Amino acid sequence: VDLTGATKRFNDMYKSFKKGQMPSSIDLDIALLVDLTGSMAPYAPSVVKTANTMLMGSGSISEKLKSSFPKIDFTLRIGILGYRDIDDGQQFNETTFGGASHFTTDVNIAIHHLKSVTQSPSGGGDLAEDHLGAIDRASKWSADDDWASPIKFMLLLTDSPTHGMVPEGSKGVANVDNYAVRHPSGITENSVIESLLK
Repeated sequence: VDLTGATKRFNDMYKSFKKGQMPSSIDLDIALLVDLTGSMAPYAPSVVKTANTMLMGSGSISEKLKSSFPKIDFTLRIGILGYRDIDDGQQFNETTFGGASHFTTDVNIAIHHLKSVTQSPSGGGDLAEDHLGAIDRASKWSADDDWASPIKFMLLLTDSPTHGMVPEGSKGVANVDNYAVRHPSGITENSVIESLLK
């Protein structure tokens, strides 16, 4: 993991902003990674409401950025990855927008897709979920227009810990983590961090 390189890039960007070299436009990529397992059923409406608040109206990310930086034109690009647990059959629910890109600038289309994928949560036979698999999957989106913005975010919307990181007090509970020792695909925290830094 090249933490030194990532720290240097962040420091360079911060120093350029501090010196007053503000760009006239900035694109931001935000991927919403949504747990679609059965335990999320009661929270599905809250997931959509949270996304609506973040992406639309006067309290949205875009409006807050415009208010704080009125001379900069911000473009928010939204990607959505719905995911289930490792043994749940079709684990990932992802859509491409306008061709091969996983991102869209059309907030209404993104919200519509989010409502669609959160309609029927199912699966997840144990407490822990495959968050590392979801982060790894989204970080490797590779169409020409994927992750094209200089500023990138992922937001994980879930109700459970990831495999291998169940809180100590829960480890004796039956059916808590079917993959507590090793991810079946060999994914580790470090490999996911490396994917994020690329």
